[in-house]
Amino acid sequence: MKTVFNSIVLVALATMVQADFSEKFRDHFSNLPELLKDLSRKSQLGPAGSFGGGNHVGGAVTKKIPIIIVHGGGNSAGSFEKYRDHFIKQGYSNETVYATSWGFPTETIQQSLEMKCEYVKRIRKLFFLVASFTGGKVDIVAYGEGAPIARKAVIGRNCVDTNQDTGNSLRNEVRAFVSVRGQNGGILCDPSGDKRATCLNMDIGLNCGSKFIKDINAIGKHWKEAVHSIHSIVPLLPQKTNCGSDSCGIPYSKVYEYDFNGVEQNVNRVVEILKKL
Repeated sequence: MKTVFNSIVLVALATMVQADFSEKFRDHFSNLPELLKDLSRKSQLGPAGSFGGGNHVGGAVTKKIPIIIVHGGGNSAGSFEKYRDHFIKQGYSNETVYATSWGFPTETIQQSLEMKCEYVKRIRKLFFLVASFTGGKVDIVAYGEGAPIARKAVIGRNCVDTNQDTGNSLRNEVRAFVSVRGQNGGILCDPSGDKRATCLNMDIGLNCGSKFIKDINAIGKHWKEAVHSIHSIVPLLPQKTNCGSDSCGIPYSKVYEYDFNGVEQNVNRVVEILKKL
């Protein structure tokens, strides 16, 4: 049944969007075929797996600092193509907006999502490649459940589940990190009987008390002057976890509260923040 459902999802994604890293991007990293294959996600998600690159000449500095979009749980890069389109309307281009699918949509829905090392490493590799391709620093815009994955990718160090050392902080490669309603403090879990796997997993679940959530929020593992957090003033998500923490909060981040009315306004708010940097 799971195989059938996954096949349906793949067909739906493929018909929804036509996207992939551009030919210029792929040619620039042709000496890294396995890495490019992993980041393009084409074998798993078809044309919905990734996007970015445009006609940029690899290694040259882009006129605008590129954005890497990190999608939320249950989504893919393709499902965030509408965000890319609105960023382009705001002065960006196909050369300066990038994304990859860090997991498979049916496996990253909030009920069962785990903050796996493989997700962290995939996003971290994209950060490196885009910085190399565009000749400078990058801005990261991370949504929902993708925000804690992206934050760990920037922080680096040992993964919680595998203890693998992913490397040093990417502070020098990232100009700004904008979290949009990111689940940085975990989610609201009922200690008395919540059956969701992500709440029961105290290692790499989204439980506010998990080792992963504690790790990314440990003081000293991020740079407060570059981190921005957008919260919605509309109560679409619980604002407090069962630990008493802010579900969207990042320690020491600059917080903005906006009333979102769709993708366009969401993107406009992010652009407003980035223009001030």
